Amino acid sequence: MTATLAGFFDDVASGKGLGPPVDRPALVELRERLTRELDAIGAQLPPDAPQLVLTKSRVRDVLACETGALTGNEVVTDLSPSLVLGQLVDRLVGTYVVTGAVPDDAFASAVESLRAERNERTLAWLDAAAPETIAGLREDLGDRATRLENSWPAVLPEWWPRSEDAARIPFAGGRIELSGRFDLLLGGRVTDLPPLIVEVKAGSATGVHQPDLYWYALLAALRDGAAPRCVVVWSAGDGITTTAPISADGLRSAALRVIDAADRWVALLAGKSPSVTAHPGCRWCALLDVCETGQRWQPDDG
Repeated sequence: MTATLAGFFDDVASGKGLGPPVDRPALVELRERLTRELDAIGAQLPPDAPQLVLTKSRVRDVLACETGALTGNEVVTDLSPSLVLGQLVDRLVGTYVVTGAVPDDAFASAVESLRAERNERTLAWLDAAAPETIAGLREDLGDRATRLENSWPAVLPEWWPRSEDAARIPFAGGRIELSGRFDLLLGGRVTDLPPLIVEVKAGSATGVHQPDLYWYALLAALRDGAAPRCVVVWSAGDGITTTAPISADGLRSAALRVIDAADRWVALLAGKSPSVTAHPGCRWCALLDVCETGQRWQPDDG
């Protein structure tokens, strides 16, 4: 963990802070195992069940609590100031990567990006938001814009930056799909620089979602046939940079999580009674008011 991203890219270019290279035979073996396991799991999906799309949150949620995962799967999450702030921060970083500068009016620039993307849901939420809510978002985004300016170096063209890059990897004849989006990809392929993933969080640094970093690495390795050497998280709330060097063992662990999550989802979709498990996410669960297990969760429980 470092205070800023300043100097990080230079360190990476010189080989510091990276996981060991993952050779092609290890990636082939990984894909073959996932194909074998997920094809078998996918064959157990009910014939009338829709495609099972496994995202970062669906993997994390079903492994944390099956009942909560099912509830979240059936409910469209309402937008909130924190969720909208996350979208605004992503657009702000995307603009910085392309232009090398923080816009004078960070809020207006981010909203204009949403308009260019035709993100009607978030734009409608912003149009309906109270003036004090908009003022709070402006202030919070302004703070993060300052941290961006102070924390990030210029992302040079030789790093071949790719923002908001999507990955979709089908298994089981398309009945199961791994799906995700990278905030920023750097290096690899046509460059002489190691492949990296940078994820942006609107809040402060936390280790709660550390397994998510290996999920991103697995998606990139499966899609590109080359594993990223490191996944980086920049937390806009405090400017902290957290790094996770990637190894073959880390990718295998991520694959096992995916297999376990797929097995649980298919069992649930086939009618299995969901288990209930207390975990840190209970505080945000829609069932908390009626779930005694969730109400008993305490921070020391993990």
